[in-house]
Amino acid sequence: MLRKLQKTHGKSVYMQGYNVNVNVKQHIKQFLLSIGCMLLVINNANALEALATVSDNPVSVNQVFELTISVDGDVDTDSLDLSALRQHFQVGSPNVSSQSQWINGDFSQNVVWKVALAAKEVGTWTIPSLDLGKVKTNPIEVKVEKGTSSSSKRLDVDLQDQLEKDSLFVGESTRYQLAIFIGENMQQANLSPPTADGVDVVQVGEDQRKDVVRNGKRYVIISRTYELTPQKDGDILLKGSTLSGNVIKQGRRFGSSVSLPVERKTSDILLSVKPVPADFTGVWLPTPDLKISQRWQPETDKIKAGEPLTRFITLRIKNINQSRFPNIKLKYPDTVRVYDEKPVYSDQDGYTVMTLKQVIIPRREGNVTLPGLTVKWWDTVNEASRESNIAPINLTIQPGETQNTPVLPDSLGAKTNEIAPPITEKTITVTDAGFWPYLTALFAFLWLVTLIVAWRELVKRQPSTTSQASYESDLLTELTRTVQLGDPIQIQRAYRHWQSAYNEHPMMAEIKAEIDAMNMSLYSKNKSAGERTNDWSNKALMSMLARASKMKVSSKSAESLATLVPTVSK
Repeated sequence: MLRKLQKTHGKSVYMQGYNVNVNVKQHIKQFLLSIGCMLLVINNANALEALATVSDNPVSVNQVFELTISVDGDVDTDSLDLSALRQHFQVGSPNVSSQSQWINGDFSQNVVWKVALAAKEVGTWTIPSLDLGKVKTNPIEVKVEKGTSSSSKRLDVDLQDQLEKDSLFVGESTRYQLAIFIGENMQQANLSPPTADGVDVVQVGEDQRKDVVRNGKRYVIISRTYELTPQKDGDILLKGSTLSGNVIKQGRRFGSSVSLPVERKTSDILLSVKPVPADFTGVWLPTPDLKISQRWQPETDKIKAGEPLTRFITLRIKNINQSRFPNIKLKYPDTVRVYDEKPVYSDQDGYTVMTLKQVIIPRREGNVTLPGLTVKWWDTVNEASRESNIAPINLTIQPGETQNTPVLPDSLGAKTNEIAPPITEKTITVTDAGFWPYLTALFAFLWLVTLIVAWRELVKRQPSTTSQASYESDLLTELTRTVQLGDPIQIQRAYRHWQSAYNEHPMMAEIKAEIDAMNMSLYSKNKSAGERTNDWSNKALMSMLARASKMKVSSKSAESLATLVPTVSK
């Protein structure tokens, strides 16, 4: 019995020893496997490699080439810092790509950066070792040469200038033209004007753009014109214009691009400015050419009283700024009414052109002479004083057709075309007054009360200072309504009401001329007796009234600004 127990006990001990041996072997295997994995990770970490290469070496100034950085392993794509390159190179935005793959159970990863670079100046410059966190790149020495090789192209941007003349008189203007030739993808371009002490520089018109093809390449040409006017005599240095901006360059073999700064400047020019001649008198207008002309409508020297005549005076001056044009004022006889419009300016083939329009309406029949005009100027080509003029206009004013002209009211509430009945005198002999004196006194008292009430009502209706704008608006609204209806008599009545209340309105002359045109059309000389023509259109007058309603004007005429240029008169 005891042996069996001993055997059994001995067997049990043997089995327990066996289990212990098995567990120890398993732990050893796990430990060795962990060590192997750690060694594999360490080996992989040590296997990280970074390689930096360039697409061209040597290169030229502004030649775009590519820097490629390749890392075999897992790195942060945002870890690349390119700030160290900016001292000697223009640096574009990097393009980054990452690739992971399994081949036969082996895992690999690759990260590649491509960066466009362009050298700023000639020399030998080093692309330093770049820190990517777990690994660093190798430095690269780049040799930068002058742009003589065919692989390097100068930035295809050019700036050309042309000055009309460099010898001027004080106050004489000349044109300075700039042309920009752009054969690149240019951004943020800025063109500064020429500058000089004592010279006014003003751009003329808008920039002109056109596309041209030269040697198979497309160019954009932008033209700009400046007007230069010296304000003092002597030798003046004109500093040239400057064009600055950025050109976006992209290589053919890669997608990265770089922004290259570009600057072009024209040469400085020495201006020779002559003073005003000591013996010159009058308004100083230095110019190589000045022309003055006139025309009028209708083209006849015989018109009827009350009919409008439109006179156009055109002044063409070369190399003179608009601000230096003479202020033309003509003295007309009292037998005509004259309405001036604002001068209209334009630029034509190097000439500044001013056109002055005047509407002239004769008041009565007879002969009248419209004044001529003489302008004195300085011929800068022949350096001599000259005069240009237009002749007076002699007109024969025939009687107007007053028998068909409607009678216009002179005051508010007056009736038109009414004739007062004749007063019949009657002699009455009174023998006994009776109650008539009392009745007469009663009627006189009632008449006086009525007169006082009417006077108060009239005062209420009169516009006060604070309600003047509303009063004017009501009159203008009434005039607009009558023009829409098209009744000439009502139009004239409403016009007279508005005119009497606001005779100095800025648009009074234009509206008055259109009313006269309506009358002339309504009672044309080609009509038969009692017949009216209806070829007048209210569109122009409606447009004028719409503009007049938007004006905020006071009840008194505004003080005109002092004239900045001398007045030229006959």
